[in-house]
Amino acid sequence: MPNYIQIQNQIDPKDHIIIIENNQFVILMFSKTDFKQLKSIELLRANGIYILYNNNKLYVGQNSSEKGIITRLNKHYARKLWWENGIIFIPKQIFTKAHYDYIEKTFIKRFRQYKIELDNVTDGNTSPITVEEINQAEMFMSNVTTVLDKLFGKNIFMLTKDNYTKYLENLVNQLLDDTLEKN
Repeated sequence: MPNYIQIQNQIDPKDHIIIIENNQFVILMFSKTDFKQLKSIELLRANGIYILYNNNKLYVGQNSSEKGIITRLNKHYARKLWWENGIIFIPKQIFTKAHYDYIEKTFIKRFRQYKIELDNVTDGNTSPITVEEINQAEMFMSNVTTVLDKLFGKNIFMLTKDNYTKYLENLVNQLLDDTLEKN
C-alpha cells in the first residue's frame, strides 16, 4: 500500500502549526507561541500521545480520557513553563488506555536510552496489554516516527539541541578514530 499524506495548501508564515494526516494517524507539530490557536483545533478533543520540548529536555505524555488531549496540554501550558515546541500523535484507529500507556512508557524508555534529559518524573503507567495491542502500538510508533524523519527530517530522538550535539560529537570522534561503521 502506498504512503498517503494529505497536505493542505493554506500556509501562513506567522502560523507554526503543521498538521500531517494520513489514513492511520494525525501528527500536529506546533510552537508554544501558537497555543491559543492550537486550542481551537477540533482534533485535540481526541486522545493521543504528545512530546513537549526545548533545546535541553523534553516531556512525554498521553491522554486517554473522554476530554481529549487538549485538557492535558492546557495543564502543561500553565504549569510547565520551560517547553517551546510540541508534537502530538493521534491514532485514527481505536486505541485503549493500554495502548496509550504502552506508547508513553516505551517512548520514555527509549528517550532515556538515548540519554535525553526528561521532565518526566515516572516511567509512565502500566496497563494490562495483549500481544496484539503491543504490535498495534509498535506499528503506530514506527509509522509516526518514520513520517517525521522522512518527510520533515525530524528525528524525535534528536529534538533537543543537547542530544543532537552529543550525536554529532560522537560521529566526529568515530571518524577521527576510524571506527565509523560503513553501511
